[in-house]
Amino acid sequence: MTKLEISSQAAKKLKEASEMAQKTIDEFILSFVDSYVATIDSDVQTPLENDVAWTEEEVQELIKPVPLTGKEMVEGGFVGGWEDKGISDPVAFLEQQRVNRKWNKFSW
Repeated sequence: MTKLEISSQAAKKLKEASEMAQKTIDEFILSFVDSYVATIDSDVQTPLENDVAWTEEEVQELIKPVPLTGKEMVEGGFVGGWEDKGISDPVAFLEQQRVNRKWNKFSW
């Protein structure tokens, strides 16, 4: 049997999670590992039977920029400034964005 050393804090969290799932710790770990492996497997992209092979010319045509008229830009909402976004003080807005980013950085 393989031994796995974990911290007491991790062991406590693991026990709480297994109780919430109403499974033994072994069942919970196996379920977690299966889910994790499935996530890894889904990241590996394999071609499907119905996938279309694109030629270089088709790809270039798809990524070629299409200029918009001024009317199309306005209708699409691509123009405007701070006021159009409801922001009266851009300095305060940017500072708040920095604070939000700092706090969201550590929330998993």
